[in-house]
Amino acid sequence: MLYATGQLRSRYQVYLKLREKEFPIDVINHALDRLEKAHVLDDRQFASTYLASASHSGKLGRKGALQKLKEWGISDDIVQDVADEYDDRDELEHLDELVAKLMHKYQRQAHRMAEQKVMQNLLQKGFASRNIQQALHHYVLEMTQLMNQTRNGRI
Repeated sequence: MLYATGQLRSRYQVYLKLREKEFPIDVINHALDRLEKAHVLDDRQFASTYLASASHSGKLGRKGALQKLKEWGISDDIVQDVADEYDDRDELEHLDELVAKLMHKYQRQAHRMAEQKVMQNLLQKGFASRNIQQALHHYVLEMTQLMNQTRNGRI
């Protein structure tokens, strides 16, 4: 019971934990039903809260966060219902920071190779390709402006 009430969890996560403790399936199902009736377990609320957190933290893109929900046993219907709660503006802001950080990490490589690695890394985290490309373009513009200002002695 403490596992289910300590923080928000999906029904499936609690199910797995109880199976791990070797409870009989009928006992598990009864307990899960009671927890849902008591509003301790609510997959929709869990999904909504998780997406808000993922959107705010910027560790995963929209696609990655939705995939994580599916891995945690959230139904496709609920995932589709809450998908719009992931804020694309947050994703773009986080991508600007992530692209700069990753480009710095790969700075010793050819620019094109660095861009490919950044793209691959961020795609694996579930960020949208078009948003990554936009952030890369923004990064290149900023670096070009910075180089021009440096050449002109403005910095």
